[in-house]
Amino acid sequence: ITLQVRVSNRAGSSRASHLDLEFAPGSEPFLSLPEPSLRVADSLRGNLSVVKQVPVRITPAAKEQKGFPITLRCRYKDSLGVSRETRTAQLTVSLYPPSDFKEIAPNPYAPYTEGGAVEDPKMFFGRKEFIDQIHTALLGSQGTKCFVLYGQKRAGKSSILEHLRRKLAQSECLPAFFSLQDIQGDLNIPSFLTRILQALRTAVEDEADKHGQTPPFAFPSISEVATSPTLVFHDCLSRLVRTLKKTPGWERQRLVLLVDEFTDVFTQIQQGKMPPEVMKLWKAIIERHYFSCVLIGKDIMPAFQAKFANEFGVTQDLRITYLSREGATALIETPVGPDRYRSQAVSRILELTAGSPYYTMMLCDRLVKYINDTKSLIVTEADVEKVKDSLVSGDQSLREALFDPLFNPGEDRSEERRV
Repeated sequence: ITLQVRVSNRAGSSRASHLDLEFAPGSEPFLSLPEPSLRVADSLRGNLSVVKQVPVRITPAAKEQKGFPITLRCRYKDSLGVSRETRTAQLTVSLYPPSDFKEIAPNPYAPYTEGGAVEDPKMFFGRKEFIDQIHTALLGSQGTKCFVLYGQKRAGKSSILEHLRRKLAQSECLPAFFSLQDIQGDLNIPSFLTRILQALRTAVEDEADKHGQTPPFAFPSISEVATSPTLVFHDCLSRLVRTLKKTPGWERQRLVLLVDEFTDVFTQIQQGKMPPEVMKLWKAIIERHYFSCVLIGKDIMPAFQAKFANEFGVTQDLRITYLSREGATALIETPVGPDRYRSQAVSRILELTAGSPYYTMMLCDRLVKYINDTKSLIVTEADVEKVKDSLVSGDQSLREALFDPLFNPGEDRSEERRV
């Protein structure tokens, strides 16, 4: 095949001479060249370009992949006769007709670029063993059990909690889920207890809808809780546990409370908006063994636990980290098909994102847009590099605030500057 390579000298630059084109190491598995260095031009003034026709022989491996990456650079002498070289440029050589391209629509990554729980099981990867571990422990314990899960913002904590909730709902459990960030207005003891009761009521109603049978139990109203929050709460939970044990078909159901953003309690206490006594109340609730619980929080959770070590009591703490290489690879390949990726494309994405599900989603979303815009049937690490560059520089670069999870373990910062 013949490659057309354009070499340009920027406007306002001095004349360059003895311009030689070189293929950087790494292209050998895909092509062979008649010469290691090809003369492009003897001289090239500023604001001019020259196109070099480069005949190459491609290997069977390149044909099979329908494309391959190449890395080029140009050596030249400046106006003073000093030898210089350009930065390397990565390009993808495509070996397929445009008619073979099919648009990726809808973009499977687009709904998750701003964060939020990944509810679609087809987009949720790499957490099965982690969820199975918690699920088995909750069902296997004779009494109640409390898990504390914490990790970096955007590490996938809410997604894990949602898929754990679904798995528990298929077992002999009543998973009651809520997020403290769902509470409108001030987070205080009455609103906290009310939200727990609302989550438990929803869990009971969901189970009743599945089986067509409702236990003879009435939850207190919001106004009733407001009259005496602690007394009404304990009375309600005591009656609920007894009622479930006495109701046929419900006697084996376990209550499991799932609370997202639990570190908001710590933040509210630090800001003086919530009394520290709320943690004594939480300890009293846990010691009654009404339910098992799974608490999700940001990376400030260890500081929260250290401040209220006695109130947290005995918990099993698990840190949510990035995806394993296997899990991250599945997130990259499965939604669009592994056949789209060639050479070191996947490895380069893994290198750039380090297995962060949030940044993997973000990069892959931009990569799918690039694929559709350029009608690329396959992509290599050269394409990944172009997408990376668009994410960190130029008009489409990411806002600085989107990198906040890498630096801030607690609350979001307000900076919205571009990088």
